[in-house]
Amino acid sequence: MAGCPAVTGSCYLRRLGLLLLLCLPAACTVVGPDYRPPQPPALPTSWDAQAAAADSRAISTWWALFDDPVLTGLIERGAHQNLSLQAAGLRIVQARAALGISDALLFPQQTQVNGSLAYIYRDRDDFNSAALGLDVGWELDVWGKYARGIESAEAQLYAAVASYRDVLVSLSAEIARNYINYRTAQERISLSRRNIAIQQRVVDMTQVQYESGNVSELDVQQAKTQLYATQGSLPTLEIARLQSRDALAVLLGVRPEDIEPLLALPGSQQAETEDQSITDINRGEVVAVQYDANSVIPRAPAPDARIDPALLLRRPDLQVAEMLARAQSARIGIAEADLYPQFSLFGSIGVSQTVRAGNSFDLGDAVTAAIGPGLTWNVFQFDRLENRVRIEDALFQESLVNYNQQV
Repeated sequence: MAGCPAVTGSCYLRRLGLLLLLCLPAACTVVGPDYRPPQPPALPTSWDAQAAAADSRAISTWWALFDDPVLTGLIERGAHQNLSLQAAGLRIVQARAALGISDALLFPQQTQVNGSLAYIYRDRDDFNSAALGLDVGWELDVWGKYARGIESAEAQLYAAVASYRDVLVSLSAEIARNYINYRTAQERISLSRRNIAIQQRVVDMTQVQYESGNVSELDVQQAKTQLYATQGSLPTLEIARLQSRDALAVLLGVRPEDIEPLLALPGSQQAETEDQSITDINRGEVVAVQYDANSVIPRAPAPDARIDPALLLRRPDLQVAEMLARAQSARIGIAEADLYPQFSLFGSIGVSQTVRAGNSFDLGDAVTAAIGPGLTWNVFQFDRLENRVRIEDALFQESLVNYNQQV
C-alpha cells in the first residue's frame, strides 16, 4: 500500500486514527427522545412561598412537633431496624452497581488474554511451542445506545433513593399512627377504670338508698347495668392496645415483649395517677380529673392552614414515578439504536513461535498484530426492532399516566 510501510506497525496506527476520526462526528449522535419532565400543577398566584419556607423545612422531622421523646425514639429505632427499609437500602446498592456496569460498556467490552506452552513431537523430532496474545473488542457507541443505558441506570438509581425515602416516610407515619392508637387505647382503658370505680360507688350508694326505701329496685338494676357495660368494654380496649403494640413490634423488627419497656415509662406514670384517683374515689372523695394534663396521647400544635403546592412535587412516591418515567424514556433510545448498524473495532497483539527442543525462543521476530473494523446490522429483523421501539414508547406513555395519576 502506497505511503504506508509494509513492515512497521505505523500503518495500523494510521488506519486506526483515520477510522476514529471518521467515527468521531457520528459518535456524538444520540438517538431517541430526550426526557422532558412532566408539567407541574399550576401554583396559586396568591401563594407566599417565602412565608411558608420555615414550615417546609420542618416537614422532614414532622414527628418532633408532638414533643414526645418516646415517639421520636421509636421512629429513630425503626429507621435502623425495619426490614423493609433495609431491603430498600439494598436496592440502592443494586442500582448503583447496575450504573457501574452501564458505565463500563463505554470501554472495550471484550478483553481476553490467551497463552499456551506445548511440547510437540513430529517427524521424529522434538519442538517447543509458545504463544501469548491479547484480544480486544470494542463496540463504538455511535448511536448513543450505551449513553442511553447510563441515563436509564442513573434514573433507576435516583428512583431507588426516592423509594428508600418513600419507605422511610411511610414507616414513620405507620409508627406514629400505631403509637397514637396505642396511647389512645391506653387512655381509654384508664378512663374506663375510673368510670368503673365511680359507677361502683354509685351502685353502692343506690343499694343503700334502696335498703332505706328511698329508691326502687329498678334504680339499683339500672346502676348495675351501666357498671357491667363499662366493665365489658375493657377487654375490647385491651385487645386494641395489644394490636397496636404488636404492629409497632413488626414495624421495628422486634418481639412484642421487647417493645413493652419502650412504652412502659409514660404508662407507669399514668398508672400511678390512675390508681391514686381510683383510691380517692373509693374513699368517697371528689376527684377533679384534668384529662388534658394527665393524658398520655401525644398532641401536635395546629398546623398552618396553608399548604405549599411545591411540596407535592417533593413527595417521594412522585419522585419514584418520575424517575421510572425517565428511565423508560432512555430505553426508547436503546431500542432505536438497534435499528442502525453497529460499528466495532477488533484488535489483537501477541507472540507465537515454535522452535526445536533445546533451542531458545526469539520473541523479537514472533510478534503478530491485527486490527480492523466490524459492522453488524439486523436488516432482516427490522420489523421486530421497530415493534420493540413501539413497546418501549408505550411503556413510557404508561409511566407518564401513572405519574399523573399519583399527582
